[in-house]
Amino acid sequence: MPTVYTDGALAIRLNARNEHNPPHVHVYYAEHAVRIEIVTGSVIDDPKGFPKSHLAKAQAYIKQNRETLLNKWNQLNPNLRG
Repeated sequence: MPTVYTDGALAIRLNARNEHNPPHVHVYYAEHAVRIEIVTGSVIDDPKGFPKSHLAKAQAYIKQNRETLLNKWNQLNPNLRG
């Protein structure tokens, strides 16, 4: 799972192959994890316990890098065009 962004304990990763739509990233902070849609920036999973400031930082990164992330998603998951 390639890491596309890190900031301290915050990490954003893309899964390679065998993923599913919608195109999304996996966001980790300490023991917390959520998936966020690349196109909409919506949180897919219940973010219970995920620090709001780090969730907002991840969503801002996704928004600023949406096109790059979507291109990378499509490259890693060629059977699932986003």
